[in-house]
Order: sequence, then structure tokens, then C-alpha cells
Amino acid sequence: MKACILKPILYNPNNYTAPAGYHSGFGFVAENGFGFEEWNNNPAMTWQGRKLFHSEGINDASDFADGRLLMLMYANCRGQHAVGVAAGVFSTEKYRNEIIADVPFLYDRHRSAWQFAKSKGTFPTHDDFMSFWQGQYQYVNWCCLTELFFWFPAPVPINARDFIGSGELTNRYQKKIDVSVESVANFLQRNLPKVHPIWTWLSEDSFLVPKKGSRKDLAKGNPLKTEREKRRKGGGAVSRQIVYSVEGERTVHPYHAELQAAYVDHLKKKGITPRENENDIDIQYEDQAGNLIYCEVKPTKNVPSKYAIRASIGQLLEYRFNNDPRAELKVVINYKPLNQKEIELLHSLQIDLAYFDERQQAFVECGCPEKT
Repeated sequence: MKACILKPILYNPNNYTAPAGYHSGFGFVAENGFGFEEWNNNPAMTWQGRKLFHSEGINDASDFADGRLLMLMYANCRGQHAVGVAAGVFSTEKYRNEIIADVPFLYDRHRSAWQFAKSKGTFPTHDDFMSFWQGQYQYVNWCCLTELFFWFPAPVPINARDFIGSGELTNRYQKKIDVSVESVANFLQRNLPKVHPIWTWLSEDSFLVPKKGSRKDLAKGNPLKTEREKRRKGGGAVSRQIVYSVEGERTVHPYHAELQAAYVDHLKKKGITPRENENDIDIQYEDQAGNLIYCEVKPTKNVPSKYAIRASIGQLLEYRFNNDPRAELKVVINYKPLNQKEIELLHSLQIDLAYFDERQQAFVECGCPEKT
């Protein structure tokens, strides 16, 4: 089950590539002259095929931040405007050491931050600021697949009535507002390209539905209780709209062919001669010990690894049943799953995993512990 939220962030008139010095009357920005969300749209904010971005209030928004969260970010400047959307959101809390090691840009941001911090008088000297920066720069709270991140070319006016019925949306950065998938889909229908992976993400699984709250509570951004949404059978206009956007307007990108070719090349460099696309099996080969391996290739550039792994399991078991019961099984994907349980699920079924590590520019083999 998934959830959708609205999340307020600091306004930035420079399209969120670097701090812009926009005034905020309270909190971190008022004291320090910048906010970490001001780099959200900077192309250097990427890690292992994932987009890094920030908002405050990690505890309030993290219940579904294991790939099941959509975050529509908005800012306040002469009215409230949506600025970007991210789907399949993960909290970065468990991965910060890896991110810091892989993304030196996080530290290097101190140069543009200092331009605005020095005017606030909070830091008497640049050395004082750098001491502060050492303990702060690593805080980038969220990530998602780069293909599931979209920054609007210009801020889009957002009407509270479309999401909460009346009033204004909260401007408190620590808050979030739970909203329905229907309200998000209606908004994105007008502002997101018809062919975009976020539509696929929206069309899969069921979503939590916010309970009706008072208009006062909704406008303040108080956390809302939620209830399980019944899966639609036929659905209303919005459900049909999502299906149409996914199925009626989808284009095919050669992600699968690219990943399969890369893994075949990886095997050949190890002296293995793989066979491709025989009996519906993407790749099959004999390893150096003479074991027959069936590989199911599932690109994860545009879908979360959870769904790729789930689909692969059934296919691989069917291939083994129909062809050779002695075959060992392997899933090949683009990126390492952020949720360790996905790997553990495969290993519990005696299925290996291979993924591409962008830092090493090589495939990493995750064999079952029982086999290794």
C-alpha cells in the first residue's frame, strides 16, 4: 500500500539549483540564510541512479518512505505553488555514509551556501561557518529513482481546494498533508508529461485514503489518520485516467535490451559463453563449476526494484519447472535494492541477485549465503 503527501519547502526563484537568498521569517533558513532543499533540482544531486532531495520533517513523512511514498513539494511566494514531485521515495537515513562517500558535491555546496550565510551574522567568520557545515551538510533526507523525479519547468499555482476542500495549505516546513491519489492524479494530469514513469507508479497497488478532517486541521497540516482504500474494480474517472496515461500513452525505452547486453558482456569477460532468449529465458549459461544458471533481466531504471523482483520470481520458477529442475536462478537489475529484505526474499528462495554498481562501473553478484 502506498501514500501521497503534500510537503512544503522553501521557495527558490532560481529553479532550485543553488541557494537564492529568499527570505524566510522563521527557523533554519532565517538563522542561516539558506535551506538544503535549494539544491533539489541540481543535476549533481544523484547517487547510484537515484535523485537526492531534501525537505524538513523527516519523522512526520517517513512512515511510507521505503519506496511507497509520493511527495508533491510546494512553496509559498505570492500564493502557493507546486515546484516538484517525487514517487517511490526512500528515506536516506540508513545510507548516509555511502551517499557522503559517493557524492562529494554534498560537501562542496558550502561555497554557495556561505554567500548567503555570511550576511545573517550568525557566523562571525568563515571558519565558524565551516565548523557548522561539517555537522550539517550530510542531511539530505530523501531519494528516489531519477526517472521518478520531476521538477516543474516553472512553479505551478496550487489550489488548496483541489486537495483539502478549502483554506490554505500549511507553510510550516516540518509539516505534511496526507492527500488522496485522486487529487494528485488530477493535478498531475495537467502538469506532468503524459508519458512519464510516475504514471506507472501511480497505477500500481492501492493507496491510503485520508479520513475527512476539519478544514482547520487540514490547512494547518496536522497529521491525518488514514484508512485502507478498497481496491477499485473498474474505478472512477481518475482510475481510468491513470490507466490510460500508463497504457494508452506509454513509449518503449530499450532499458531491458541495454541491461541484458551489459550483463552478457560482463559474463563474456569472465570467459563464459551465455545463450540469450532461448525458451523465453533472457540469459542462460553454465558457470565455471558447470552449474546451469537461468537469468531473468529486469530493468529498474523506471520502476522500484520491489516490483521487478516480485515479477522475476514467478518467471524464473516457471522457467525451471518447464525446462530443467536442476537450474539455478538469478535476477539481474540495474541498482542495488535499498530495502535489504528484497535481497533476503530472493535468497530465501535460493535465487541469486546481480546488480550494476555505478561507482565501481561493474556488476555485483549477490549469491545466496547457503551456496557461498
